[in-house]
Amino acid sequence: MTTPAPEALPFVVRDGWPESIDGTAVTFYEAGLVLGDMAFDLPRPSSRPQHHGWLTVRIDAHQAVEEWKAGPPRRLRTVRLHVPVEPVLVPESALRDNATFGDWINSTHGFFGRLLVWDESLTWWAAHDADLELVITSAPPAMFGTKSDKLSWLEGGSQAGVDAMDALRRRYGVAWDD
Repeated sequence: MTTPAPEALPFVVRDGWPESIDGTAVTFYEAGLVLGDMAFDLPRPSSRPQHHGWLTVRIDAHQAVEEWKAGPPRRLRTVRLHVPVEPVLVPESALRDNATFGDWINSTHGFFGRLLVWDESLTWWAAHDADLELVITSAPPAMFGTKSDKLSWLEGGSQAGVDAMDALRRRYGVAWDD
């Protein structure tokens, strides 16, 4: 198993999650089951007067090479992906829309795990955990807001998932109306 070296990351990652940025709001949003399926509007670099590139890296413990089968049943092929452990600059073309971004994430980082996304200005980050169907953001309040989603799976989720969410809520000081 491998993870990025701490010096390769712009934020301290402790127990698998980045530390929040001082003076920002931390929010939780429901996300998809596939890495990069972040079902909310990220601040697009092209929509800002000063473009700051986005970077991504997987911050979970993962195999250096992931492998899966793809294609129709009679023509299955093996796909091998060397998962980067250094931050990768997202091409501007991948930021056209959420679907294009998700496709780029999958072809670069795989389908599962925990992904850290940030822009070069280091004013925000978003961490997507596919297993928890969760995106946590640390950003200026005007960027994503201050109210968190109550995740729809919590009431029927596994005890391990509920416990993980409770620990994350305590860690980041995030609350929602129950």
